[in-house]
Amino acid sequence: MLKINTQGMSLLEAFLAAVIFVISVAAVFTTLIGTRRPAVNNDQMTTAALVAKNVLEDLRSKVDALDYPTGNLSSGTHTLTGQGPSGLYNVYYNVTLLNALDPNSARQVNLTVTWPDAVP
Repeated sequence: MLKINTQGMSLLEAFLAAVIFVISVAAVFTTLIGTRRPAVNNDQMTTAALVAKNVLEDLRSKVDALDYPTGNLSSGTHTLTGQGPSGLYNVYYNVTLLNALDPNSARQVNLTVTWPDAVP
């Protein structure tokens, strides 16, 4: 017949149980931290799309044949800042003439939204 130990756990068994517990908790925390980063990035990407859309709509609404070359659509780089749900953001947009010989020609706008305090 097997002899049953009624005196409790040995020091080795207690140590092994503690190591298994610590590894399990570390795995859970690593998983939770790993899911936070994509959620923040998705929120920032959604906000960036909305901010970019609003900036472009604002630029379109200010197009006037009389001040087209000199307003917010003048050639060059422009910077805007704002506050959104993901924190402070910067909007950089570059306006280029599609026909450099005609100052009243159509323009191309390249726009970038960044967060200076973004989560890495």
